[in-house]
Amino acid sequence: MTITDAGLSLLAESMTGEGLHFTKMEMGDAAYSGNLAAVTAVVSPKCELELSHMARSGDQVTFKSVLAFREVETGFTWRELGLYAQNPDGGADILYAYGNAGEEGDYIPGATEATLNERVIQLTVAVASTPNITAELSGSGIFIEYSELEAAIEELGVVTLTHAKEGTVHKLTGLGGQTGLLMGRFKAAADFEEGDTFTIDGTSYTARQENGELREKLSQAEQQCSADGEAARRMEEELAQARQEAEQLRARLGAA
Repeated sequence: MTITDAGLSLLAESMTGEGLHFTKMEMGDAAYSGNLAAVTAVVSPKCELELSHMARSGDQVTFKSVLAFREVETGFTWRELGLYAQNPDGGADILYAYGNAGEEGDYIPGATEATLNERVIQLTVAVASTPNITAELSGSGIFIEYSELEAAIEELGVVTLTHAKEGTVHKLTGLGGQTGLLMGRFKAAADFEEGDTFTIDGTSYTARQENGELREKLSQAEQQCSADGEAARRMEEELAQARQEAEQLRARLGAA
């Protein structure tokens, strides 16, 4: 991606404190071999994309958009990509950065041709030391990279533990001295069986069901239900035996 002349001017203005506000990406199919910095708009626009993600690292910013193939009416050869920013003086957005693949490019199928639902479009541009970088984010993207997932988990304070099983004891390690109510995750290295116990960094803990029931209490309830069922079965057998004896007694009295 090449920062356009208009983009450089906008970048210079942003250094005074106005900042940069990015608005959208745009895809096109024109093959252009001229001065990319002089381009002021995508030459042959085919698809406008909302920004779904922005991440800054030093003097660079990475943007992502999601291309939904169902919204592409007619297939085209994707050669152009433009990133637009808000014009601080009003008016049309400014083409901040532009890229062109020339005679090459990827074919983007139309809605009736596509075999996939969506595609992630990503680009990285320089923003120098501009302190205030913002963007209009749609939040509609369904894709997430593993690194983004890990960062989100870390931000939530989820503790990653290591799991091992010795006999009937599931040993989890990695709490690192943290206390209080914590969220944790681990990859199970062995199956879980009824009666198993748990330790975290050597301290024993009681396992609960997802609904908060103690496993021990649940087991006791299951055992009680089993015992009650056995008692009921025995009572039914005794009642049937009593009925049979009563019938036999009636028969003997009738014969007498």
